Amino acid sequence: MKRALPAVLTVVAALLAAGCGQQEPAYTPRKAPQSTPASGSPTPATSQDPAVKTVWLGQRLRVRIERANTADPLLNLMTDYYLNVRKAVAVGDDRRYLDDLSLPVARDASSWVRAQIDGDKTLRGDARLYDLRINGPVDTGAQLEMCVDETRVRTVSKRTGKALPGPAHWRAGPYLQIVYAHRDQGGAWRIRSLAYDPKGCAR
Repeated sequence: MKRALPAVLTVVAALLAAGCGQQEPAYTPRKAPQSTPASGSPTPATSQDPAVKTVWLGQRLRVRIERANTADPLLNLMTDYYLNVRKAVAVGDDRRYLDDLSLPVARDASSWVRAQIDGDKTLRGDARLYDLRINGPVDTGAQLEMCVDETRVRTVSKRTGKALPGPAHWRAGPYLQIVYAHRDQGGAWRIRSLAYDPKGCAR
């Protein structure tokens, strides 16, 4: 039975609303293994568990993806979007994240990425994607969901490495990312809209 979700907010609006308060101290993250390429597609690391994948986005941002519940390839639409948007900020404006987006979502995503880059911001630390699922019918449309834990991700200055204010809900705890997808006339799946529930996931 589909559980009721609290009222959701558009994720782009949440991303644009950077956290306020005093400046955080300088953040020193772990570095990626030396064998990791500095450019190109997000690079998966080896894992003992085939349901778990670790992806390095550049040298300083690591994402752990846990897909124990299902291996449905439709979920790649959601995880690839997350990885490509974060990679665009972490290592540069790689615009491949726009490929699977409908126009309004693409416009908002591009504005957020450009604001981070123009603001001398990059991302470092560790993120976790888990409890991936399809929560809704799959024909011409589907609702995709995953839990996102970015409490260990920091927004920092590219120039100085010092911590900068970032989205407040990243630090507040894991949140539920909701992706509304549809199949276009050519049969390709695209993201129609995005939302999130700040209290939809447990650690």
